[in-house]
Amino acid sequence: MNRQRVPVVEVLVVQPRPADEMADVVGTLLPAEEVELRPEVPGKITELNFSEGSFVRKGQLLVKLKDDDIEAQIKKTNLQLDMAEKDEFRKRKLLEIQGVSQEEYDAALQLVNTLRADRDLLKARIDQMRIYAPFDGRIGLRSVSPGAYVSPSNVIATLQQTNPMKLEFSVPERLASGVTVGKNVQFTVGDSKAVFSGRIYATEPGIDPSTRSLKARALVSNPEGKLMSGSFARINLLLEHFPEAFVIPAQALVPKLNGQMVYLVEKGRCISSDVDITMRTDSSVVVTRGLKTGDSLIISGLLQVRVNAPVNVMRSGKTN
Repeated sequence: MNRQRVPVVEVLVVQPRPADEMADVVGTLLPAEEVELRPEVPGKITELNFSEGSFVRKGQLLVKLKDDDIEAQIKKTNLQLDMAEKDEFRKRKLLEIQGVSQEEYDAALQLVNTLRADRDLLKARIDQMRIYAPFDGRIGLRSVSPGAYVSPSNVIATLQQTNPMKLEFSVPERLASGVTVGKNVQFTVGDSKAVFSGRIYATEPGIDPSTRSLKARALVSNPEGKLMSGSFARINLLLEHFPEAFVIPAQALVPKLNGQMVYLVEKGRCISSDVDITMRTDSSVVVTRGLKTGDSLIISGLLQVRVNAPVNVMRSGKTN
């Protein structure tokens, strides 16, 4: 009678250790703020008060359009207003002693208010013919020259705030729960090996149904200007930290219907245990349920074993 051969297996004694579930995603660097400088009204450029590529401050006058005619109208209106205010003051005093009628005084007061409104309107038109920097930032290349006639359809230049910057990226729906506001991210840009860091400050409120992904943005400090908007970023994202987890070789995992399992050695026999896993790489997996400290995990000879059948342990070690 043939005796069934007992399979020889290699095992590891599992020990818990800290583990991080990471995700590698790609993203794009964006300026914190960006605006195209366009005039509100058509006109001829008389001043361009910036150099291409220079840093400008919030409130700085960047562009001025020809406004001589409006300035002249303001001067004329101010003269008329000065005379009207003096007339209103005189008639107010006369009204107190019934030297003029109420209707005459009301007409004088109405003229003052009308001229003030006209002056405010002219000042508003002056403001429309000037472009101020809405925030601190670096201005790009200009597309016009002094003396050019421009309209609201013309982009004079682009202003970007590049410190800080925004890092925009998306993660698959299955990883969305690991993307939370306040979480740190690390990334590299282009072919550089330099590692930069940022912090997630906002996410979309829901999953994009067209891509089944969640979009998020992180804020990145850029005081030296090493990062440029539009750059491609490779992001290493920490999804979850496990203070105690079991990291096992990937080849020890056995697929089954609706899940995964592993084989263990207990009292010289093979047993199975259903496991839950999170992070998986080509060489290892992180097990969060189904193992306990000291379990003898079969890592080779898996095709020869049967549950409840005896096995011979060839060599054993411990998980790192």
